[in-house]
Amino acid sequence: MSPMPAVSRESSVCQFSTPPTQPTKTQWRKPKTRTSFINKLFLFALSCLCVYSIATCSSEDNLQRPLCRSLSTYRQYVVEPYIIPPLKAAVNHPSVSPYVEKAYAAEQRVEPYVLRAYEISQPVVRKAVTLATPYAISAKHLVWDRTIVPQYHRHAVPRYNVYVQPHLDKYVVPVQQAVVRYYAQAERYYGQARSFYDARLQPHVAKAVEIGQRVYVFVKPRALQAYTHVYTRLNARWQVIRPDVMRFSALYWERMTMIAELFGDLRREFVDPHVLRIWDKVVELSGGKVAPSQTTPVTQATAAEPTPETPAESVTTSEAKITPTTLSSAAAGEASSSVPPPPVETVSETATSVTPSSTIAAPAVETPSASFVETASVSSSSQAVTQETTLTLSSPPSAAAVVPTDVIEEEDVDQFLLDLLGETSDAKVAADQGAEANEEAAADAAEAEERKRIKAQRVAERRADITSRHAKWAAELEALIAAEEQALAGVLAAIREGAAKELRKGRVLAEGVDGSKEAATGPKEAVDAAQAEGERLLKGLDSYLKKAAKAPESNDQARWGQVLDVVEAKFAEAMGRLQDNVATWYDELRQREAQEVLDSAAKVKALAERAQADLGIGYAWLDDVTYADWQRYHDLMRAYEKYDSDARTIANGTHPLSPSDPLVGAMSDTQDDAMTIIEGFQVRIRDLKALARDIYSAVDKKAAKAAEDVGAGATIGSVDAPVSALPIGEPSDVFANPSEAASAPEVSILPIDPSPSAPVPGVEGLDKIFVGRGAEEVKEAVARAESLGASVLSKGSSVAAEAVPTVTPDHEEL
Repeated sequence: MSPMPAVSRESSVCQFSTPPTQPTKTQWRKPKTRTSFINKLFLFALSCLCVYSIATCSSEDNLQRPLCRSLSTYRQYVVEPYIIPPLKAAVNHPSVSPYVEKAYAAEQRVEPYVLRAYEISQPVVRKAVTLATPYAISAKHLVWDRTIVPQYHRHAVPRYNVYVQPHLDKYVVPVQQAVVRYYAQAERYYGQARSFYDARLQPHVAKAVEIGQRVYVFVKPRALQAYTHVYTRLNARWQVIRPDVMRFSALYWERMTMIAELFGDLRREFVDPHVLRIWDKVVELSGGKVAPSQTTPVTQATAAEPTPETPAESVTTSEAKITPTTLSSAAAGEASSSVPPPPVETVSETATSVTPSSTIAAPAVETPSASFVETASVSSSSQAVTQETTLTLSSPPSAAAVVPTDVIEEEDVDQFLLDLLGETSDAKVAADQGAEANEEAAADAAEAEERKRIKAQRVAERRADITSRHAKWAAELEALIAAEEQALAGVLAAIREGAAKELRKGRVLAEGVDGSKEAATGPKEAVDAAQAEGERLLKGLDSYLKKAAKAPESNDQARWGQVLDVVEAKFAEAMGRLQDNVATWYDELRQREAQEVLDSAAKVKALAERAQADLGIGYAWLDDVTYADWQRYHDLMRAYEKYDSDARTIANGTHPLSPSDPLVGAMSDTQDDAMTIIEGFQVRIRDLKALARDIYSAVDKKAAKAAEDVGAGATIGSVDAPVSALPIGEPSDVFANPSEAASAPEVSILPIDPSPSAPVPGVEGLDKIFVGRGAEEVKEAVARAESLGASVLSKGSSVAAEAVPTVTPDHEEL
């Protein structure tokens, strides 16, 4: 428990003076922890895995699956030895086992009821599932097919086509086409190789595999036996020779290290001085000026006094000390200001470092000139190499050069020590070497700093130049993009306004070279042509029907049907030509807009490519180029890509700069005109069909009446004539003259009065029935009447025969 905080008296008084506030629910509410999507996905996958493992690995026979084998192994090595025994011990505890036994007994008692309830509920569940399946299907149809799918096609698919499909067409489709092409080639080659393998190689490979398996089975035990035998003996031998091998290895690496160090010392002693001299010469020559030779003044200054035999190093040092006396005062001042030590010491130390050889020069007594000339030349050349700035002579060297007193005193001390002890002072040598090292380090550092400064200055100049050029190109590109956006919007607006005007008013006729005007073939002209074609066809049908009405006897209704079909087909062809004309015109218009978009984007792309071509080499050779520089370099082409996308959105009307599209309204008007033409044509066709039915109905009526007259005459003249030719309930009107009808014998086999009966109320006459009917309707009605009349006649004949008594004529009547 944490210690209680100390409460002062004043605070306690304040707390008791005010009534305690009850904590609200929000203060004591436990914050809810929201489960992340990964945790939910993990729990779902774990649940699926558990269900699958329970369903698959419930029996011990299904251990051939990897999951079941892993679970079985986990159970064998973890669950059974470590988890189950503690649980069994807890269950078998005297304080727990009675409750466990009671629970088991209760389970045994309840189990039959559970099984019975399960058996009873199974049919009910199956019946419920059977009854609910149609409702589920209906709900799926209502929710998915009629709600989700239409909304998806109405909202998601258009946006996908506008925002996603262009990018897929631009980036994915070319790659996919290339991949498909290469895949097709690879598949063809693979098929050829596969066929060749199956035909030529597969039998041999199968035979080789079989032989290899037999050899492997035969060799494997013997190889294992040989390996075991050889490994045992080799391991024993290795344990014996291992100490000797380790000692030899250590000795080998020790000797190799010593040899490497020896070669390094030899390199530093014999190779590095020459390399340094060559490098100094290269540095001197790269400066563009070569120091003049100082041989003559040294020879004149030192030839008068002989010197004892000394090493070349000592001679070089002394001669180098005398050489600077021939320089001008200005050059000497410049040298002294550039190097901290005195000029005499600088030159002497440089000469010493250049000529470290321990060779002894020739005695000065025997050949003083040659010795001094040789050493002076070496010292002067080394002096020229080590000088940071080029020194020039102000005047020809004087023969009466004066040697400084300090130099003479140092030479006297060195000579005294040499005569007395046979060697130079160690302190002097160490001081000279230290000064030489310091001067070399200072010179190298100054030279490195100068190089860095010059390099940084050049890099800064290059960066400033390329940055200015980049900014210039970027400004030009932005200005061009802004101008092209405005220009593209204006061009698209002009194209669409002209197209809308052309749709509404027609295309302006263009005059040819000879002054004649070409025929216009625009959508407006196509609509007018379709209307004229429909009027011409209708006028032809009208003329045909007028001619048929004037001469009805010579008309054929089948021919009228053929003419009507031809007229309708020609009108459909005219409307198809109108549709093709409008579609072609619309496609050409959109192609013009797309070409304008491509041309505008091509201008921006050309400028971006020129900018990248101008800046790419500069960035490639820039020493301090960065990732941001290359990103700005690629931003030029990205600006083109963005403008290309913006231009397409300007064209399809989803950009703020997109012009209004009057073509939509004009196309709608054209569609209305076409529908008006079609509806007018259909109305006229219906009127003409009604007129034709009237005409051909009258003709059919006259033909039917003539057929009835002919049938009645045949019945009177011949007993064998069919009696079913007459309509039922109508008298024969073959005889137009009443006297002829009275004189003719009346023969009637009908059981009704042949005289016309009075009209029945509520029954219309035949004239009202047939007028306005078509030929097919009249023919069907006549056929039904004939069949009904025949049946009635046969029935009436039988009745009349039964009603009339049979009379046998007597002899007198015969």
